[in-house]
Amino acid sequence: MVAAAVTVGAAALGAVSQANAGKSAKRWAAVSAAQERKLAAERERISRRESALMLGRQRAVAAAQGTTMEGSPLMVLEDAAAEAELEALHIREGGEARAGGLIKQGRNAQSAAFMNAGDTLLTGVSKALSYF
Repeated sequence: MVAAAVTVGAAALGAVSQANAGKSAKRWAAVSAAQERKLAAERERISRRESALMLGRQRAVAAAQGTTMEGSPLMVLEDAAAEAELEALHIREGGEARAGGLIKQGRNAQSAAFMNAGDTLLTGVSKALSYF
């Protein structure tokens, strides 16, 4: 009888520990995802800043050469600005994709931990019943 109670108690303790580990993994994933989003936002901001500087230099060179901002030179600058914006958006999307992957990993870790906790508890109860 005592052995059965100890077995069930140990299984319950193991199950709770596994469930808590799963919750912790999910929280850690959420923190990591938030950090990934912050990093992506900073990379996006830097990309936009560098692009604005590059476009400004191109305008300055064109003006120094006496080129007017119409026709082909204007189209080239517009294309460069559009490409720069696409690059910034790709940086943001990449960060969101990585953050989403981290969130999914956290959910999966929590689900696996809960299943393992259930398995541990059921195994413990099964062993305890075998004492009878």
